Amino acid sequence: MCIEPSCTCASLSENAAGTIKMASFVKIRSLALTALLACPAWAEAQGADTSISVIQGANHRTTLPFNTEVSISGVVTGFSGGGFFVQASQPDSDPSTSDGIFVFPGNSPTFSMPKRGDTVRVTGKPDEFQPFPVPPIMRTRKVAVCGTTQIDEVQSDDRKRFLPITQLASVTAIEVTGTASLPTPIPFNPPGSNSDIAFADVPNTPFDPAKHPRDYFESLEGMRVVIPDAIAVSRKEAKWDTFWVVSQSALDASETSAYGLPLSKPGHIFPEIVEVHRAKDQQPFAPAVGTPLGNLTGIMSYENGRYLVILDDVIDVTSLPTPALPDVPLPSLGDGLRIATYN
Repeated sequence: MCIEPSCTCASLSENAAGTIKMASFVKIRSLALTALLACPAWAEAQGADTSISVIQGANHRTTLPFNTEVSISGVVTGFSGGGFFVQASQPDSDPSTSDGIFVFPGNSPTFSMPKRGDTVRVTGKPDEFQPFPVPPIMRTRKVAVCGTTQIDEVQSDDRKRFLPITQLASVTAIEVTGTASLPTPIPFNPPGSNSDIAFADVPNTPFDPAKHPRDYFESLEGMRVVIPDAIAVSRKEAKWDTFWVVSQSALDASETSAYGLPLSKPGHIFPEIVEVHRAKDQQPFAPAVGTPLGNLTGIMSYENGRYLVILDDVIDVTSLPTPALPDVPLPSLGDGLRIATYN
């Protein structure tokens, strides 16, 4: 229930001007603070912050109208593209709602980019952004016309199936208010990590991060997470910015190969295997499959149809240990020679 304030802004200003006794001013300020805490709607009307978790909501899209200007406060945790991530210093009590958000100030020269660890107050409008595909996902693809040698180039429809990322755009103010420690990262442990699960998400069901991996990723969008005891499970060429890892603690002996890597298993989609993006100043590299990487900390984000963790820190590639190779006994071939190949 909202407690109506017993004074107006005009009377409050009048008190501040000293035309009323100081005792009355203190009493009125106390009443106004009570109303501010008891009625968030009234607080927002007075220019108070909107919590990041309210903007994110328990859903894949914000429920706030895009033309509503809001202000948020929090700690700058990292950067991506032309913007930065902000996470609330104090989390809310709902694990279904993210406490972090991406801020896109655009190309305005008016704002200088804050530093990681700065506390900021940002004013802008909620938005849902869907990035344009980047390689290896292309905007167009070539198709052959059946029965002919004709090759046509058509628009790729992949982007239509992608989720957007909730962000704060149309930014009108960025105020650096101080510095603070970065929020403690959340251990990355999606549902299905240690149990069988057949689908990444179940269509037409309520949003439930405790049961659906995709909803779990969404509940952490824009927040700091840590992948404990990570190992590389898939690599790309060094020119790519991403590779895939898994926490060794999420794998048991029944679902690992002789190399200690995930082994396909009926009924398990391995939601704990997650793509990571190199840190901002990291030189491109491709860790060998099976390389132990230690604890990897970063920010959960979304890009072109997949969730990924943007790493905080540069990895010292020269210090990475060589993946251990298992002892495999030589096969008994009997007479003759056998040759195997793989493509």
